[in-house]
Amino acid sequence: MQSTLYGIGKLDLSVFASVALLLLFAAVIPCLVPARRAAWFAQSFSPLLTGSHNDPDFAKADVHDLRVTTRTNPTGGSIVFIDNFRNRGDTSKLPEIAPTASAYQAPAADATGVLSTHLTIGNLSLPHQGSLNVSVAEPRTVIVNLPWTDNASFESICTNVLFRRTLGAIDYWVCYGTAGDTGEVTLNRKVAGNAPAQIDFTYPSDETVKEITLDSGDGHLAKFLVMNIDLTKKTWLAHDKLYVGPSFVLEDGTVEFPLEGGKAIVYSAIGKFQIIQAPVTAPDLPALSNWTWRDASSEKSPDVNTTGWPQSQGPQAMESYDSFQNRYGWYRTNLHRDSDGTISLHFGGKYGSFVVFLNGKPASLDHLETKSGDITTGRVAREDDKVVVVLPQTATAEAVTIGKADILRRELSKTSNMPTGILNTLRETQIVDMLAYLISDGASNHVAFRPGPVANPGSK
Repeated sequence: MQSTLYGIGKLDLSVFASVALLLLFAAVIPCLVPARRAAWFAQSFSPLLTGSHNDPDFAKADVHDLRVTTRTNPTGGSIVFIDNFRNRGDTSKLPEIAPTASAYQAPAADATGVLSTHLTIGNLSLPHQGSLNVSVAEPRTVIVNLPWTDNASFESICTNVLFRRTLGAIDYWVCYGTAGDTGEVTLNRKVAGNAPAQIDFTYPSDETVKEITLDSGDGHLAKFLVMNIDLTKKTWLAHDKLYVGPSFVLEDGTVEFPLEGGKAIVYSAIGKFQIIQAPVTAPDLPALSNWTWRDASSEKSPDVNTTGWPQSQGPQAMESYDSFQNRYGWYRTNLHRDSDGTISLHFGGKYGSFVVFLNGKPASLDHLETKSGDITTGRVAREDDKVVVVLPQTATAEAVTIGKADILRRELSKTSNMPTGILNTLRETQIVDMLAYLISDGASNHVAFRPGPVANPGSK
């Protein structure tokens, strides 16, 4: 018996990992912008969130259809998240924490379904003026009892925060909301002083940025940059600067604008300045036709011609082949066995994405049918002479241990090993973290994990 074993591997980043990543991006593109907002928010308040716990009795909304979730840090303050689930099924079935895939059905929600509410926190009613308007498209956040300086703390921050970043001597806060809606920030000072302790603002209807300064009373300044929610799509953190207005900002600070040009306001440790880009006339592009196509995975075919491939006694590191030029490559060998039976293969020394094929089929999943008629599909986590331990192909299921004597049939699965419904079980920040992990091959120091614009998958 002879089988052809071959794998695509980076020992860096494989083309199949790239294909899977592109499909994943296609699935989550609609939530990338709010996911980026959520990621920056989490980075800005990571000290508070890291040491926090769920605090379901901390805050109550006066509207039943709103879900209120609070994270409290005993020394770092509290963050209240308010979600509008009015149009998302039976709210009595909603859990206190983030919903799982089966917690509720989410039909197309009415984008104009705004609910107005007040929060009650002890003897405090927030906001002090007006109401909190919560849409189905964007949760509202209220931050309470947040330490700032020795003299000042924030009693309440009734506005959504894109991020908080200290540049030079100024603590910048980028705040956003629906155009025409209102927000407020209230300070507590040990020594009152003459500076105002509360600011109120209305979110602009255009791309104007309102700048409002609060003084701590002991030598520190906080500058609140107030914008509407649409402008957050053109707001960036990169290269120790804050950019408002460009289409995109690369990690090195390179600014990109559309062909019609535009303006960027840049905040840095040394102050504020503008970048103005004049319109650019693009040359007419020739019509492109007569495209050709080739399956990028044709190398997996058992009968592919490999006579021109380099030969070696064992698989060599990518550097031996000049890193394969395009950053992925195939390794192939033949496996000989005198009789039918089950064998286990162990691939040591791999790094990053690594996909194994056996006779043209992915070898990463097993499809097991037991004598009782039960069928389990998943990845084999462990196997010995008596049992097979399978990680089922769902995002929430636990490992299943199956006795080998109970297995009626075992075959390779024809489905993807991406867990079914995985995005339904993740918060926006977790989706961003997952994308960063895929882009970086799990390297925690990769640029994808750094604050700033979405990373270029090809960068390191």
